[in-house]
Amino acid sequence: MRTVDLIIAWVIVLLGLIYISAIQHQFTPEVMWYLGSGLLIVLIGLLNLIRIRYSYAASGLRWMVVGINLGFACYVFFLGKAQTLSVPGAILGALAVVESLLAIRPGAEPAK
Repeated sequence: MRTVDLIIAWVIVLLGLIYISAIQHQFTPEVMWYLGSGLLIVLIGLLNLIRIRYSYAASGLRWMVVGINLGFACYVFFLGKAQTLSVPGAILGALAVVESLLAIRPGAEPAK
C-alpha cells in the first residue's frame, strides 16, 4: 500500500511539473495564474510525500493533508470546468481523493 501511495504522490508532483512546463514564457496575469496553479499542484504532491514519511510521528499532519487533498480535489474539479479541460481536472481530482483515502489509515514506522 505504501508503494502505491508513493507512486500516486510522485505522479501528482510530476503532473504539476508538466503543467508548469507547458505554460507560455511571458509575464502576463494569466501566465502567473497558471504558474501559481502548477506550483500548488507540486506542493500538494510534496505534502503527500512528507505525510507518507512522517505520519507515524505526527497524526495532525495526516489529518491536515487529508483536508488539503479534499480541498485540492474540489479546486481542480472547478478549475477543469472553468478551463473546459475536464479530463486533466478529473484525473488530478481522482488522484487527490485516492491520496486522501490512503492518508486516513495510520502510518507505520519506517524500517531502520
